[in-house]
Amino acid sequence: MPYFLDLDDESYEGKIPSLSEMTKVAISVLMNNPKGFFLMVEGGRIDHACHANDPVGAVGDMIDFDNAVKLGIDLSKEDPDTLILVGGDHETGGMAMGMGGMRGDSGYTMNPEYIKNAKRSAEFVGYTAISGKAKKAKALLIEWSGISDFTEEETKQIDVAIGYAKKKKGMESPNPYLLPWYGVVYANIISKRARVGWTSYAHTGQPVIMSAGGLGAEKFAGYYDNTDIAKKLAALWGVTLKTWKVE
Repeated sequence: MPYFLDLDDESYEGKIPSLSEMTKVAISVLMNNPKGFFLMVEGGRIDHACHANDPVGAVGDMIDFDNAVKLGIDLSKEDPDTLILVGGDHETGGMAMGMGGMRGDSGYTMNPEYIKNAKRSAEFVGYTAISGKAKKAKALLIEWSGISDFTEEETKQIDVAIGYAKKKKGMESPNPYLLPWYGVVYANIISKRARVGWTSYAHTGQPVIMSAGGLGAEKFAGYYDNTDIAKKLAALWGVTLKTWKVE
C-alpha cells in the first residue's frame, strides 16, 4: 500500500482504500457472523516509515491507524462484549521526540509544524527525483515539504541528491530501507527541523505498549513477553494452545 499521505496521488490507478476504510468494510462483513469474530488490523507502513527515519510517513500512517482503532471503539459502544487490543510487535528506528534531531543538541522542544505541513512521505518524494522529474525535483520538494527557506547546508544536501539521481546513482542512499537518496535527504531535513531524533534504521529493543479496552481488558495489564498475548487470548476463548517441544 502507498503511505496514507500519498493515497490521493493521481499516479495511482483507481481508488486505493486506506487502512481505516478497509477496517470499516471488514467489520461490516464480519458482523454478520452470529458467533462473533476476530479481526487483526496491521498498520504495517508505520514500521516502514520508521525504518526510513521518516517522521512524516510515520505520523500520517499513525493517524490512519488511529482512525481504524476508533471504528473498533465505536463498535464496542454498541456491543460491550467487544475486546480491543492495540499494540506493536517491536519498536523501529529509536524515534525520540524533542531531542533535537541531532547529536550535541540538548534542546527539549519540538517543532511539529514541520511534520504537519508536509504533504508526502519520504518514499514518495525520493522516487520523484529518479523518475524523470529530476529537473523539477527541488520545486516539488518545496511544495511537498512546505519549506521554502532551505539553509545552505540543506541546499547542498538537496543538490547532491539530485546530482546522484542525474548520474543514475539515486538509489544508493546510506539507508538500506529507503534507497532513494533524495527521500533520505527529505526525511533528514524534516526530522532535524521538527527536532525528531533517530538511533537506527532497524528494529530496536525498546519495550512496546499494549493497551486494551472492553471485555477481558484487565487480563492485559502489566509487563510480559509478547508471546503471552496469544496465551491470554486463548484463555479468554477457552481454547487450549498446542505446546511444541523441541527435541
